[in-house]
Amino acid sequence: MTRIMYDAVTPTNIPRNAEMVAGYVNGKYAWTQQEWDLFPNATKVEISVRAYWDAGHVLDVEPGDATPAEAPAWAIKRRQAGITPTIYCNRSTWPYVVSAFEQANVPQPHFWIATGSRTTVIPNGAVAAQTYLDYQGVDISYVNDYWPGIDNVPVSNLPLNLEDEDMITVPAGNDDHANVIVKGKSKLYVACSYGRKVYATILFFGDTGNDMNGTPVGGSLENLVFISNRPGPVPIPAGAAMATIRYTADHSFGLGTV
Repeated sequence: MTRIMYDAVTPTNIPRNAEMVAGYVNGKYAWTQQEWDLFPNATKVEISVRAYWDAGHVLDVEPGDATPAEAPAWAIKRRQAGITPTIYCNRSTWPYVVSAFEQANVPQPHFWIATGSRTTVIPNGAVAAQTYLDYQGVDISYVNDYWPGIDNVPVSNLPLNLEDEDMITVPAGNDDHANVIVKGKSKLYVACSYGRKVYATILFFGDTGNDMNGTPVGGSLENLVFISNRPGPVPIPAGAAMATIRYTADHSFGLGTV
């Protein structure tokens, strides 16, 4: 199932009954609060056109806006603020963004890809596709039924089938840490109580072997914030055997792997 999302430099061009809208939070075409309020029932996606601004759900990577090389640093800042980042770019720029994240050793974001195909097709690996460009004063995108960081986590996305050995309970603590075995797993979830938060930094480590330096696999994910309806997942890098979670939480919470 896909949804339709509208974006425009002129918000009044967008139908008032739109299910989803995307607008700018900075730059020449930044929306005013009054313009956002034109769509009281829409799911709202905030776009930043500047990587040095710690703002937005989406970074606009295209000529005149952010560059692929600037995207990883923006994503780090947004993750530290508790936001799951998405990059908007066209199909030809996409590989350069992926490469920039790989070179910076930063986990990949989600992707909203401009294709101009005038179809409902969303490329594999993307959460949304902008398929109509400047169509009667608006851009039209087709969006997956679940966009991490934008939508609440649906029940089907939660690790409800975790066996006991795959979920541990972590006690409340201030600047404390916990370890969980992640070998052979691909995703890590942090499940906290409604209305509460878990602040965490996560480091992944591989088997020791002949390397006694304890170098994290895939770097570290710092200053993450988890809430009840956004438990992750955090992708587990290839080669990781154990995760160390440095956390602050005023309540016990669960760590699960799938």
